[in-house]
Amino acid sequence: MKRWLGVATLMLGVAGAARAEQEIAVTWWGCMSVEVNLGDVNLVFDPYVQPVEPRFHYVFVSHPHYDHCHEHTLRRLIPPGSPIEMLFAARGCFYASRVDGPNNWSDTPLTDLGFVPHEKAVVLYPKHDDSVNSHVRKGEVFGGPTEITTGRIRVETFRSHEDPAPKKTADGDTGGLTGSFPNLGFLVTDLQSGRSFAHTGDIWNAYPAMEKMRGKVDVLFYPLAKLSLAEKIKMMEYIRPRIAIPTHYRVREPNFPIPPLYLKDMKDLSDAEIYKSEETIRKASLGNWYPSPTNPAAEIAAQREAFEGLTRLVELKAGVRYVLPDSLDNFKGRP
Repeated sequence: MKRWLGVATLMLGVAGAARAEQEIAVTWWGCMSVEVNLGDVNLVFDPYVQPVEPRFHYVFVSHPHYDHCHEHTLRRLIPPGSPIEMLFAARGCFYASRVDGPNNWSDTPLTDLGFVPHEKAVVLYPKHDDSVNSHVRKGEVFGGPTEITTGRIRVETFRSHEDPAPKKTADGDTGGLTGSFPNLGFLVTDLQSGRSFAHTGDIWNAYPAMEKMRGKVDVLFYPLAKLSLAEKIKMMEYIRPRIAIPTHYRVREPNFPIPPLYLKDMKDLSDAEIYKSEETIRKASLGNWYPSPTNPAAEIAAQREAFEGLTRLVELKAGVRYVLPDSLDNFKGRP
């Protein structure tokens, strides 16, 4: 009997491991840091502060701002000997020290992702572009890849916003840096399970080309704030994701993965006081602070109602791994 129990236990263990290898799971780590597990293949989008374990095969970076392209975090995820297969990023991430924006608030100079092996770093450009909003340069020809298939995933891109421009000296010199730096959203399809995930980055507006993604997105990760409610509704109308998951906000609750508290000497400052100078923003950023709606719960409730008939908003508890059920209609998120 003991021998058969041992065999049964072994078989159950093998079956459990096989199930785990097929699980599709998502984790929101705070800000817009999102992990997606496709069985034993691990993806992460815009890692910032969390996660920290170097277990990722594919890393996606939407734009060079410090809370999306965070070199300190990326170095922890891509050390020598890590399982990284490819890092996909907007062009500006490879020139972060030379383009404008809040790209580095640490005391360590940026290396512009120089620690990533050259053969494992890919610059992508928008496949689906924004040709209507005034803050986007029109008629650009990028001359670089807009999609790629590797391993079990297909990666497509779409235009995000907050594009940087080369830094200039007082006489307008850019040090030879030319061309455009379009920021990206990513659409990743798992060729094995058919599941698809889109991550918008810091998007400001919806635009008609998004409609080309309609029917192709199971799960959309988008910023809770950034774009207006009207623009969010347009985005959901264009894309019609099966599930929309809000990100890029902080919640004052125990064990939130990215501490929502400021440095000790800043804890009583208002957001207006923090934004008054670059130095106060830098100090706040070093305290793991990033922009967030004042009342995330109210925003989520309003957006859930506004999206009715277009998609279903599912809220996640940060730092919790959620396994997607076979039917996304049964995916509930946090209680």
